[in-house]
Amino acid sequence: MAVRELTEEEIADYRESFDNFDKDRSGEIDEVELGTVMRSLGFSPTDEQLHDMMLKVDLDGNGSISFEEFVTMMKKCEVETDFDREIREAFKVFDKDGSGAIDKEELKNIMNGLGANLSEEEIDLLVQEGDTDGDGKIDINEFLKIMYH
Repeated sequence: MAVRELTEEEIADYRESFDNFDKDRSGEIDEVELGTVMRSLGFSPTDEQLHDMMLKVDLDGNGSISFEEFVTMMKKCEVETDFDREIREAFKVFDKDGSGAIDKEELKNIMNGLGANLSEEEIDLLVQEGDTDGDGKIDINEFLKIMYH
């Protein structure tokens, strides 16, 4: 998947956030500062995700990242975030009654709308495969797992 180019405004926003948390003006931020920057930009990374990001981006292994490394990382995060957002929007469309889960009837309507006229047994099997908590419905977390696998 290609990573789109950032606009000048986006780069300026990233620079402002980066500079705000580069307290010693060294041109680099550490893992704790990275978490603060990302949260200021609307992301919610866990400590484990922050650590993984640092390992992937900190190419020289000095425990901190430069602005250029930060921009590269943010471009990758944004692609993933856009995909997550699209999946969540699709889920809302499928969840016709707004219950927070896709039930058997909603799934049947979705499949019929896509031109797949499935039997009751086939619909049951689809729900069974996606329903990991056994409640007979597919919630957003189960839907995300399906979409990512």
